[in-house]
Amino acid sequence: MARKKKGRLTRKKKNSGETVDKSTPNGISPEKFSRLVHEYGSFIIEDSDHEEHTFSKDDMAYIQHRDLGSDVVVPEEDYWIGIIKEIRADSPGDDVWVRVQWFWSPQEVAEVIKSFDPTLCGKYEKLFSDNFDILSVHCFVAHVDVKRFDQRSIYQACIGEDEWFIRYDFQYAGRRINPKATHVACPICRVPYTPGEEKLLHFCPRPNCRTFYHQSCLVEHGYVGLARPHHFLETWPDVDRTVSLEDICCGTGPPRKRQKKDPSASKEKRDPLAGFPELLVAIAGQQIIRGTQGGGIVGNITPVCAARQLIFKTLREDGVIPDDWETTIDVSAAFTNTDNLPNCTCPNCYSPI
Repeated sequence: MARKKKGRLTRKKKNSGETVDKSTPNGISPEKFSRLVHEYGSFIIEDSDHEEHTFSKDDMAYIQHRDLGSDVVVPEEDYWIGIIKEIRADSPGDDVWVRVQWFWSPQEVAEVIKSFDPTLCGKYEKLFSDNFDILSVHCFVAHVDVKRFDQRSIYQACIGEDEWFIRYDFQYAGRRINPKATHVACPICRVPYTPGEEKLLHFCPRPNCRTFYHQSCLVEHGYVGLARPHHFLETWPDVDRTVSLEDICCGTGPPRKRQKKDPSASKEKRDPLAGFPELLVAIAGQQIIRGTQGGGIVGNITPVCAARQLIFKTLREDGVIPDDWETTIDVSAAFTNTDNLPNCTCPNCYSPI
């Protein structure tokens, strides 16, 4: 394990008019790096307060553009971010070098791909590239986490308003971005979601949909319906066909034939959700939305879908809701405090969203 000294990361804002040197960090060629015989799993940086920080392979890190010393103040957003892939030195005690895979800013990508619009990206958004450099350990400042944001996943982890994230992969050599922005855009207007800027989007969790739509687009094009009991809850994340609560309860699984009515049976209709925790049912019945007015960058997609899946599975298997269900669902992220939402319908499957 290699040990070096380094100044600490600061979060002080730069003075007005002050610029940051963004020239390429001093490094060595890939050919010379490949000839370094000693490989390490980690290295240690000692900051100006004599605290040690260990950086290991596959760690993400803030990286300054060159060794500026411990007295230079650089704001977080002006550091580069990379993943440590290899750590090598020629022999113990010699200079230690690190092979880094870069995250690019939207503005940097736009300089390479002129058709890419960086204004459609969030403030804390990066693009993960296939571009590498060899850097001195002196360029490493602090650890950082960059989360992957899958816009169509119903299992997406929460992303805070000031957390770094990526949605796209940038192929530097091929000059391509995956997925294409238009492939994850609102299908109505073909405009991608801009995290931190868009007000409200609605999501259809059906397996063959898994798509967000701008609320304004849905309303403008007439994708609005009438509300009824359990209207949104029955848009299940696990099935594409329309399946009511009653359909699930009267057999082993959707779609199923209805049983013949028993003339002697009570005419009183039993609520299939009777006995279910009221909070769980309330979460499952939420509209799935995201945006500045609807749950933030990710929205409430994960807890609402988890609640619907739990109810669906319990009804199908004639099971019991576990007492600790609240430990598996983020209740705090389920409710968006957004009132009077329109009863939108999915343009693809016409399910309530």
